[in-house]
Amino acid sequence: MTTSRPSARLAGVWSFEQLAYWYVGGFIAKGMLGAMEAVAPTVVSVLGRSGAKGAQWFRTVLIRTPAAEREALQRIWMKAEAEGLAALEAGEQAELRHILARVEKALHEPLDRQAKKRLRQWARREYFETVNPRLARELGPLRMEEYEIHHRVPLEYARLFPRMDIHQGTNLVAVERTVHRSINRVWESVGQQSQRLDSRRWRNSPG
Repeated sequence: MTTSRPSARLAGVWSFEQLAYWYVGGFIAKGMLGAMEAVAPTVVSVLGRSGAKGAQWFRTVLIRTPAAEREALQRIWMKAEAEGLAALEAGEQAELRHILARVEKALHEPLDRQAKKRLRQWARREYFETVNPRLARELGPLRMEEYEIHHRVPLEYARLFPRMDIHQGTNLVAVERTVHRSINRVWESVGQQSQRLDSRRWRNSPG
């Protein structure tokens, strides 16, 4: 289904953070959380008690969501915001439930390659512009290219922590490229054992 012009403009002008606050504020204001719980319990549990942190978390959810699903969600929610939830047709209500169910399911699955690529690109910008702009100034553009952003809880294991904002500042650190590769090799050496990790055993894993 094609994206409406207003939705396309919204996607092009607003940042992921602005979109996240728009969605979360709307979900809460329109009493949507109760209706969402059956198909997206993790989403509801985070947004229902986290305030601004919930919007930050949902921003990361949007980044990892495929573009087609983001566009469909924007289109449907723009109509709900403008005309009310009762204006949504049965097909639109079903599509909204389907998108939220897919978002919920994805939170508990390994990230695909494209999602990890988008998240790494965003993490780099987030870290140097917001988390640690002082380091960016000290390094300068050329030396900054020698650094990569390491997720203390790696993206590969985001599924173990579905309620965690994987891009929160405490989970990001800039490390020199060769050091980062060394850290990654440690995780790669875990091999198939890593597939059996769960959040309770995380503290005993390499970090």
